[in-house]
This record gives sequence, C-alpha cells and structure tokens, in this order.
Amino acid sequence: MQSGAITFLDNHFDSKTGLLLIRGKVSNAEQTLRPGQSVRVRVPLAVVENAKLIPQKAIRYNQQGPYVYVVTEDNTVALRQLILGDEQGSDQIVLEGVDPIEQIIIDGHLRLSPGAKVELKS
Repeated sequence: MQSGAITFLDNHFDSKTGLLLIRGKVSNAEQTLRPGQSVRVRVPLAVVENAKLIPQKAIRYNQQGPYVYVVTEDNTVALRQLILGDEQGSDQIVLEGVDPIEQIIIDGHLRLSPGAKVELKS
C-alpha cells in the first residue's frame, strides 16, 4: 500500500462502471506504477476518534438492533446493545456499547444466553 496526495477529484462518476476519476501524486521510486494505469484508491472521509473495531461475525441483531455477547469478570455472558459506525473490510466500527477492555464472543452464539457461564479458550 502506498500513500499519496489527491490533485484532482471529478464531481461525477460513471454510473455504468461505478468508477470515479481521481488524479493524484504518489511516490513511485520502485517504478511499480505505470502511466495511465488504473488503481484502487481508498479515500478516508472521516476520522473516528477512539473507535472500537470488532469482527462483523461477532455482531447479532434483535428487535432493539445490533448487539454482541461479552464475557464479564466472573466468566458469565452479558449482552451489549451497540451503535455501529462504518465497515472496515470484515470489521465494524462500534461507536457505543462496549468498552475496549471487554472480551467479545465471536462464535458459538447459538448456545449463549445472558448469565450463562463460559470457559475462555485461546
């Protein structure tokens, strides 16, 4: 992955291909990029301070919205309702609902319920 600076951003995109014309300057010391070459570009639209990033497969949904199961200090299960942000690949930004120190349960959800005892495995 290389970083660069945007020098031009078109205000229209091609509805047939979903492409947007962006021009930029990138250091090409190793000559890996060629003139006219198309590349995939990720442009950050916002920065979320102190964001928590969790795997999407840990998130479940009920009538109140998205939630995760967490392991409490006494090795029991607790349910935490979430407020979600954007997706980042296979992960999800969580704006509210879990503390950074809480351990989130990623799989085995069918056998879980709040208050159930669990055993941690690494």
